[in-house]
Amino acid sequence: MNPPQYIYYLTLAFTLILGYLLKKPCIDLPWGGPEFIEYSKICYSDIIPLYQLRGLETKLFPYVQFRSLEYPPFIGLQMWLTALVSRNYIQFFYANIFINTLLAFLSAWALLAAAPDRRRVFIFCAGTPVLFYAFYNWDLTSVSAICLAILAWSRQRVFLTGLAIGIGVSGKLYPIFAIPSLAVAILGGMPRQSLANVWKPVATLLVGLLCGLALLNAPIMLGDYLVNGNIKGWTAIFTFHAARTPDYGSFVYWLMRILGFDPTNFSYKAMIDGWSSGLLMLGTAFVLVLQYRRKFDTWQSTTAILALCLILAKVHSPQFTIWMVPLLVVTRVPMILIVFYFIADAATLTTLLQWLGNMSSHSLKNAVMASIILKNLALIWIFLWCAVAKPAGSMVTDSRLSA
Repeated sequence: MNPPQYIYYLTLAFTLILGYLLKKPCIDLPWGGPEFIEYSKICYSDIIPLYQLRGLETKLFPYVQFRSLEYPPFIGLQMWLTALVSRNYIQFFYANIFINTLLAFLSAWALLAAAPDRRRVFIFCAGTPVLFYAFYNWDLTSVSAICLAILAWSRQRVFLTGLAIGIGVSGKLYPIFAIPSLAVAILGGMPRQSLANVWKPVATLLVGLLCGLALLNAPIMLGDYLVNGNIKGWTAIFTFHAARTPDYGSFVYWLMRILGFDPTNFSYKAMIDGWSSGLLMLGTAFVLVLQYRRKFDTWQSTTAILALCLILAKVHSPQFTIWMVPLLVVTRVPMILIVFYFIADAATLTTLLQWLGNMSSHSLKNAVMASIILKNLALIWIFLWCAVAKPAGSMVTDSRLSA
């Protein structure tokens, strides 16, 4: 029996309050040495330092006036708008808490509306990823968008599904991984005699995607070009990330360390990018073939692809875990797997922050490596369950589209 809807919202509110209390020491106490409270008290949030590090206190419009912002427009606009109403980083933090809280409740509403078995929505409302990461960064922009995409797909609204994904990609790239799975679901759901017309719903999906992308990106690109004569402020998003080397949170970083390579050595960057991209493309193709042949659900396929992406990514920030949560709600991934993943993620966050505050500690370094290996073992397990195990479908019925 499903609990009343308000129980989920109350649970989410309690989780968000705990998440705020976890971050509060970073508002009340000074950052930096010798105590490094942002690390020792596990209260670190990107929102606080980036207020000054990304020039937000100047109120300059991102991409056009301030041309070195690495976040896509959905997040960039939230950062700018909340900076406009803020006089300092504390007000900026609270303004973003307010917006992120609204996005969290929007996500919960969409999941409750889409999932017949609402009990799994507790994975989101009471999950440690929301506790740790709702106020860590701005990832709830894209999380809320993928939740709306799940809802639209459950209502067979293909254009709106693409639109929500396009908006989500304008915050973080990861929702784009749903598009191949959705296209395969459309192809697999068409009657054999209607396959000649499969382009129609696929085109509808892609038009929605392009509209979502254009909604937030086109005005930025146009403004950048009109003011500066080029779009380098907008393309700075991509040049920033393309230049990055593996970070401490990625499995790639620690694997290279174990193999005796220096992952921060820029000479290895092309090799890392090539192998990661190649393996991701091969793995995605493998999952999509299985999805089509075995007729398992699009969100199960998307979960497998996203898990593979997180395993292979050269940058794996702690808050990326929250990306997985809506997909874990609407697939039948066993709870033991989800609990294992959340525990390993919590261990990764706590050990990583502790180590960043005391990088001379060899034991903390080993703890970080061990926890990241466990976290990626959980992701590998989730990938295998979604891609190889007997397809069990999801909590959301796939659209079955007629020509």
